Amino acid sequence: MADIRSRDYAEISSVQFLTLPVDVILDIILHLDVQDILVLQGTCRFLQEITEMRTVWLSAIHRRILSNGLSLPLPHDVPLSQLPAAGLKAVAIYVVRLDLNWKSPRARPCKLLELSPETPAVYVQFAFLVPGTAGRCLLTVTGGSMISFWELDSRLRRSKRVGGWTVEGSIVDVVCNSDPTDPATIGVRTVSQGRKVVVLYNVSMRGSNGTTKLEFKEIFRMGTLGRLKLLRGNLIVFYARINSFGCLYNYRTGVSVGMETHGLAKLVRATCLAIEVLSDYIIIIQPTSVDLFELPEVVTQNDVENPPDGGPHPIISARLVKTKCRPPQSEWTAGAIIPYTAPYPAKRSTPASRPISILIRERSENKCVIHYHIVYPPKGLAPVGSDAPWRHPGLDTGFRPAQMRYGVRQHFFQEIVVAPASGRGLWLENVTAPGMTHTAERLMIFSTVPPTKGDEWPMVDIGDANREGSIRWSAKNFPEAVRYCSFCSFDDSVGRVVVATQDGRVRVLEMAPS
Repeated sequence: MADIRSRDYAEISSVQFLTLPVDVILDIILHLDVQDILVLQGTCRFLQEITEMRTVWLSAIHRRILSNGLSLPLPHDVPLSQLPAAGLKAVAIYVVRLDLNWKSPRARPCKLLELSPETPAVYVQFAFLVPGTAGRCLLTVTGGSMISFWELDSRLRRSKRVGGWTVEGSIVDVVCNSDPTDPATIGVRTVSQGRKVVVLYNVSMRGSNGTTKLEFKEIFRMGTLGRLKLLRGNLIVFYARINSFGCLYNYRTGVSVGMETHGLAKLVRATCLAIEVLSDYIIIIQPTSVDLFELPEVVTQNDVENPPDGGPHPIISARLVKTKCRPPQSEWTAGAIIPYTAPYPAKRSTPASRPISILIRERSENKCVIHYHIVYPPKGLAPVGSDAPWRHPGLDTGFRPAQMRYGVRQHFFQEIVVAPASGRGLWLENVTAPGMTHTAERLMIFSTVPPTKGDEWPMVDIGDANREGSIRWSAKNFPEAVRYCSFCSFDDSVGRVVVATQDGRVRVLEMAPS
């Protein structure tokens, strides 16, 4: 009897829902998730017609996708305003499928494409998917001086080399600009006969009559101020290991900002494990500390007047706001910064009270652990659960993690690769057991969520002391996908992971189910 009553009530409720004005029904649908909209489409023709409206899918993309820091699998020159309802629906479904697979306990790659940049095979130093190309443009660096660009089809079935060039000297660093609208597409640091330079290139691929042509142009050249770490819009980010000195350089105005660290970092000639530039702050992770600097507004402006004497602009010192030093008897080997927003030049859309996540790989007593910290700029930059004040510049062991992942295995590629806005990321581990005749490597993927103050375990996906097996690894169905990995990157908008190997291969894994 109870089942009959509940069924009758559901039928009455559905009839009453359909009798509501169309504007009211549409307003209700605009607040649904993408999965709920798809379910609603299969109920009746009337609701199917409403859910096929362009307004429905445009709202779903803005409210449920972009507001959560997820990127769209679209080229930067294709605005949402140009897409019809069917195109918006396809984009929303793609993003949701990718997110569900990435966060699934059984996450796996759905497609694999392998290419060999050089014949005979040579060491592959770098391999990136160029931002703003929807995963269609792949950059590789081989042989120490050869830059190549490849066109990948949307279904990841084939690849084609469309061009490239050989630089003078040896390539040390290559970075892609996170802002696809900036003229500087990539930055390259080279060393030739003891001379170190950084060159910015504008690169584009144009198709006509079924063929794709690569166009590239050198737009800027300068002597290097250190290792090339990032290219954020009009800012080149350097880090000099000798004096533990970070530097931002506006290549359009010539204005530069220096970030000088203090304490242990200067004594040990520290390397830069991670650095990120936001619209108002700069965060640097070194082997001995995490430093927060204020970003001077003058370095971001493009209309700065030249000095009266006609010489170069003096280096402006960035104010060191806060610093946290690592605990003694430990070693930091890698780090990652997740601000849950697009980096500079985008303005930080989240409120100042929203914390930033920091991941640090720590090695201590032959054990490797990944620590997850929560920091709050600009109000103290203190981790959740820690009342220890920041000391400037002294040693402070109160930088306690909110969560830890034990049992992390060392790999040749030690970096933690993350997407700043969505919080998705990955690292690699070497799981070769004694007696194995070949190496066994695996790809570890995780997904964080923007934490809020008071969250006890805001990053449940990396595991903790009581949940050893909660990490997912995505190479289960492709055991050879990450073997001999020398470099790894991924494009968060399309969910494609790029693995460069020591034996001269490049593999592209797609995590979005078709």
